[in-house]
Amino acid sequence: MLMWLQPDVQGTVHGRFHDSAISVREASIDLVGRFLTVQRGLTAQYYPMLAERILVSHNRCVVSALLDSSFSLLQKWSVCD
Repeated sequence: MLMWLQPDVQGTVHGRFHDSAISVREASIDLVGRFLTVQRGLTAQYYPMLAERILVSHNRCVVSALLDSSFSLLQKWSVCD
């Protein structure tokens, strides 16, 4: 999990979200979305990236990743209150 918190890893992931190849964008979004459902502690770092992609793309993969990880984010916020 610590690797995913490193700024260079987050930057690389963000870059793949904007890759010119659709398959790379879809694969990276799917990977992060699936990982966030398992590692809830990373939601705060990666959720904004996924949300940004939904604003510029109506891609089914992005929507699915956001829906899968949204429960994790809501659960994190309720713990912080």
